[in-house]
Amino acid sequence: MEIHVINLKEAVDRRKSIESQLQKLQLSYKIFDAVRGSALSEKELNELVDMDEVRKYPNWLTPNMLGCSLSHMGVYKQMCISKEEWHFVLEDDVVIDKDLENILTHIEKNGDSFKDHLVMLYGVSYNSIIELSRTPITEVSGKGIYKLESPRIGSTGAYVMHRDTAKRLVEKNEKIKVAPDTWHFFREQKALDNIYCVYPFAARPGFLSLPLVI
Repeated sequence: MEIHVINLKEAVDRRKSIESQLQKLQLSYKIFDAVRGSALSEKELNELVDMDEVRKYPNWLTPNMLGCSLSHMGVYKQMCISKEEWHFVLEDDVVIDKDLENILTHIEKNGDSFKDHLVMLYGVSYNSIIELSRTPITEVSGKGIYKLESPRIGSTGAYVMHRDTAKRLVEKNEKIKVAPDTWHFFREQKALDNIYCVYPFAARPGFLSLPLVI
């Protein structure tokens, strides 16, 4: 499985932190130089972003958010031309589980169950509840991989995706219209089918702890 780490070049401490974690686990990875939305010219924004949507939701689709969306879409474009079928996308401010390699290997080996879907290693919900199926699809390293029952879930901190799903995301989103973790929007587009979540979480953003209903 190919690992992509999204990192702004100037965020040196964050890069060192995530690299240290991955190196301790002896996992190889690629750094994707993140897009700084505030540095984009008007011409670039008009070419890459649906500015009508930005005008509708200026407090949501901020320059930083647009840069984040463009960064993840840039990773998807790299996935499209990769020889690897399975990909793990990781943001640089995440703390990862010591059993990460086992979890990624398990997902890849059980790929038929997850190929057209998204597998999140952690998630957040705006109503503070993430509702998961009562029974996991599969289990690994003391964790289950559950189907999401809540209508909406956020976070792009750590997730697994198949190359074909990335291709659909790129094809259906010529211009950026939403934040990168608007997964329900991509599901409505049929760019991906279902959303799954590893629980207990296999990654975390350090400052966040939310209750779940399983």
